[in-house]
Amino acid sequence: MILKLKDGDVKIELFPDVAPGHVKRITELANAGKYDGVVFHRVIDGFMAQTGDVQFGNTESKDYDLRRAGMGGSDLPDLKAEFNNLPHERGTLSMARSQNPDSANSQFFICFDAAPFLDRQYTVFGKVVSGMDLVDKIKRGDSNNNGAVTDPDKIISFKSEWFCLMALKKFNFNVLKKDKFARLGKIITHRGVIDTPVFMPVGTQATVKGSFINDVIKTGSQIVLSNTYHLMIRPGADRVKKAGGLHKFMNCEIPILTDSGGYQIMSLSKLNKIDKYKGAIFNSHIDGKKFILSPEESIKIQKKLNSDIVMVLDECPRKTLSYDTILNAVNLSTYWAKRSKKEFGKIKHKALFGIVQGGLFNDLRLKSLNELMKIGFDGYAIGGLAVGDSQKEMFKVLDYLKKYMPKDKPRYLMGVGTPSDILGSVLRGVDMFDCVLPTRAGRTGLAFTWNGKINIRNARYKKDNKPLDESVKKFDLNKYSKNYINHLFNTNEMLGSMILTLNNINFYQELMYEIRKNIKNGTFSKFYKKYVNKL
Repeated sequence: MILKLKDGDVKIELFPDVAPGHVKRITELANAGKYDGVVFHRVIDGFMAQTGDVQFGNTESKDYDLRRAGMGGSDLPDLKAEFNNLPHERGTLSMARSQNPDSANSQFFICFDAAPFLDRQYTVFGKVVSGMDLVDKIKRGDSNNNGAVTDPDKIISFKSEWFCLMALKKFNFNVLKKDKFARLGKIITHRGVIDTPVFMPVGTQATVKGSFINDVIKTGSQIVLSNTYHLMIRPGADRVKKAGGLHKFMNCEIPILTDSGGYQIMSLSKLNKIDKYKGAIFNSHIDGKKFILSPEESIKIQKKLNSDIVMVLDECPRKTLSYDTILNAVNLSTYWAKRSKKEFGKIKHKALFGIVQGGLFNDLRLKSLNELMKIGFDGYAIGGLAVGDSQKEMFKVLDYLKKYMPKDKPRYLMGVGTPSDILGSVLRGVDMFDCVLPTRAGRTGLAFTWNGKINIRNARYKKDNKPLDESVKKFDLNKYSKNYINHLFNTNEMLGSMILTLNNINFYQELMYEIRKNIKNGTFSKFYKKYVNKL
């Protein structure tokens, strides 16, 4: 949290592990702007500075009354006490309350010095980590009047650090915790926060097939992926731009990452020609129309789409064991990455990711990574590992790269994958994933559940009146029996595909949530062993 005072910014660390309810309340009120303009109504030298009366202590409110400051709270209910063993020492933030232990609401205080007599009697929820010298400058109150302050200092603003970065429209990434190589992190974009490790549902053509975007978001999806190649062909980048950008075009409120189109050009190799200087020259798979996609044009298109994370144009070679072929692809991708970076320029609220190529050759992977790091990107993707390579081969590359990937940048494994792929890649330090598998599988009758995969077309489900997964409560998915969904697929009813697609996206997001929770708790290895062969 960032507490802005008259003399500068104070950085505060919150303790959700020991006071989750209070941290949630403070964060909610702060990010809603409720603390902005609230006075420090009671300040006792050598003891503490009390503030947080959002009812009577807000100088911006019509209800401001300094005489009553300290008597009010928010319009939210009082909180159940979360007394803990953290000491009241210099810099401690703790909740104010009345005699009733469960009466804390919005008011809190910051300790100037140790106050052990308060330990386990008040809920400690945070601590100043920098800027305590600024807290020391808060105007003191009358010692003869219980610290009451006339003409008091006030909070200029109080917001989550990520909220401040969003307001500044600045892309940012922080690793919050590690469990060996597995990383728990947070990506900040001006459109929202992305908790990592994260899975991005694929909305190639400005839609996640078979799903309403709001339903996709309700599964816990924090970012989706769309594709430059497909959108430039139809409906065209200019059409999307005139509609207000990709977010307005597809009614999507969360961040969007756009792939540059390199993979699609590779997959359509019979229709394309690669020119070092011009870029990819190809014919549309729709109508045969000729296109030229240069690194610069790819970036220009993604700017028109107004995506939040932009990918450089790269050459993704088909699976091959030819060292020279892959070396040439690395060199070309590096050259195009430089041109992509130049065209992208400086857009602080957007991010540009480089793509590491190199096939299964460790020296080429390292060469590609090192050259991209010299150019400098906001994140680093690992490409070319989901084009026919085995899981064993993929993990071998990740095992090698994990020691060299930048520690302070997000790591994105492109086009991956199965739940087992994701678990194994998180174990090796990957932060971001995308794959068409959950949606494609949903359309073909394959459901992902915590008990393993289910091929709903199988005849044995004709008499099974149990749901896919009884534990899933969202969207009433547990109200549809396997018997019924089997019927839908056998009669080619689109509802069957829609149910399984939503089920699969929801499962993937539940998986990512559990991954993040276990990294946070230091239990990811145990979680990995339990599910890696089951899912």
